Amino acid sequence: MISMSIRNAKMNFSKLLTLVERGEDVIIRNRQRPVAKISSFTEDGKSTDFSKFLGRLSKLRASQKIAPRGHSDKIIREERDGMG
Repeated sequence: MISMSIRNAKMNFSKLLTLVERGEDVIIRNRQRPVAKISSFTEDGKSTDFSKFLGRLSKLRASQKIAPRGHSDKIIREERDGMG
């Protein structure tokens, strides 16, 4: 298993993908803390549609830009509980 920083992964993304295609798992670190694992894709018949999640995430981000300081926890709770 290979481990690299976010910066290194961004600078060498094509090489990183080549390693993953060969079957290597790559751990991405942010200041020595693992934050992601990249592994090769296998078709298992299951797929997850993230479009609804991404739509809600963009709505949350937009609302945070105009939200007064300290109100983001309320926005997150409303979004999580389906009130937003």
